[in-house]
Amino acid sequence: MKKGHLNHSDVVGRLLIFVRTENKSQLVRMIFAALFIAIQPFLGVVLPKIAIGTIERYGKDATLPLAKVMAIYCVIAGFIGFMSAYLSRVTDSENIRLRMHYLALLSKKIQNMDYKYVEDATFREKNERAMQAGSSSGNGIELLLNLIYKAPAYLLTLIAMAVVAFTLSPIVLVMTVLHCVTLMWVSVKTHDYEYSLKEEKSKAQRRISYFNKTTHDFS
Repeated sequence: MKKGHLNHSDVVGRLLIFVRTENKSQLVRMIFAALFIAIQPFLGVVLPKIAIGTIERYGKDATLPLAKVMAIYCVIAGFIGFMSAYLSRVTDSENIRLRMHYLALLSKKIQNMDYKYVEDATFREKNERAMQAGSSSGNGIELLLNLIYKAPAYLLTLIAMAVVAFTLSPIVLVMTVLHCVTLMWVSVKTHDYEYSLKEEKSKAQRRISYFNKTTHDFS
């Protein structure tokens, strides 16, 4: 891996190994959560088709059959919605616990590292992002854990919608794919560029912090 380049697959792979080591059942929850999250958006698409189909089939006598179909639909939709919300909450809660455990491991490493690294500015500049990986739920390890199970769900939904779009118009599908690919490419390149500047950014932030502390002491 070249210097300044972030290997995304390697990061995700090591994170999955960490999850499997700490809690194997979390991976199973992630898979089921992804499936239910992927199915849920299609419930609203299926409902009008079912209702119209029932009315066309039974005509004037569609009241009772339509009520039965709607009742079955509500039960299925309620179950899928409940499982989607439940698995998401449980998975997110476990991801928080994993982040806390990561912080504990990180603290142990910091407490036991060689003293020469304590005052080594270069060491902090290279590893600042790793030290901040557990600082909040909106970045670092917990953000990645949430994306690992939500991203496949969104991808499955996107594929299914792409199939529907292709049946309507191949041009719509091509434009949608190009749009998604472009956004992903720009996002990855932007993140890689930001990662390549991590040492310079950490050094600048450290200087700003020192300056603020110094001026605060004299104020």
